[in-house]
Amino acid sequence: MLKYVVMSSCTLIVVVVAFFAVQEEEPKATRSFSDEFLAKLSLPDDLPEYYNAASVTTDDAAPHYQKMIEYFSRDDIHAKLGNPKKDRKIEDIKPLVDMLLAGFNPGSCADGFADGYYPFNHERKPTYLNARKVLHSLFIKYADHLVHSSRENITPEDRALAEKIIQATFTFGRHLFERNVRISIRSWGLGTMNYAALKYNAMVEGKQLTDDAPKYRDAMQQWATHTQKIYKVFNDKEMLVRTPRKKFNIVDLSTIALKDKDPTFRVEAFLVLSKAQYWEGYRQFKKIAADTIKKGLEDDHDEVRRAAKLANETKPAARQVK
Repeated sequence: MLKYVVMSSCTLIVVVVAFFAVQEEEPKATRSFSDEFLAKLSLPDDLPEYYNAASVTTDDAAPHYQKMIEYFSRDDIHAKLGNPKKDRKIEDIKPLVDMLLAGFNPGSCADGFADGYYPFNHERKPTYLNARKVLHSLFIKYADHLVHSSRENITPEDRALAEKIIQATFTFGRHLFERNVRISIRSWGLGTMNYAALKYNAMVEGKQLTDDAPKYRDAMQQWATHTQKIYKVFNDKEMLVRTPRKKFNIVDLSTIALKDKDPTFRVEAFLVLSKAQYWEGYRQFKKIAADTIKKGLEDDHDEVRRAAKLANETKPAARQVK
């Protein structure tokens, strides 16, 4: 009798294992990935100048931008300027505008100047607070104040300064997008460029700027045409790598992590994998995650390797040391 029970139990285990082996299908992608979709997102090199070259500085922009972001993030300054629902005073905005203009150099900006404000650990908040949502609107508010119809005796210098501020705001967005890797920083840059281009066009139509403004507006619109196209693809990729857990697909994420030509999305894919590798899933799921992370450690981009290393060293949540 005992022998029979043991044999039956063994048979049952074999059947169960065999059943799940049959049931476990190999994970499949939710979409096809064209070379165009996996290409690096960048602006063309032959776009026209959207600014007066005589008005730009020779300084590298990065230190001025960092000073500006850190100034905005101070508790006392953020209390005055960080809430869009509050009335922000023009005199409080001026120091930020001065820093923006000090860094108005389209041709020189150090790489990665803003990446450090966005932590690799998704559970930590960016140190720039809500600058991403507020800074550009503060600059435009200041420019609008200079040439607003309610002001008397608007001077040519006022118009030229307002024009310069909007061009500098566009340039700030351009550097955020072109000189950084982190997904939220580059998205911030695209949004800033599009916002500045819209406001610049509105001020040109309202004849609030200099006589040269239409020429620079037309050039800026050429840039904006490309940023809008990039923005759509950028958002598609961002949604793919940041898919909620219920819709998560390991093959999609692995494809982005290993084959996307843009390091921004490879970095984000590995950061997501640092946690996703421990989500419940079939053995194939965990194997794909482990193989992807292993290959990421050999990536040719420093930040991608750093993200893959973090994923490789991340422990299951239950065993993580806080």
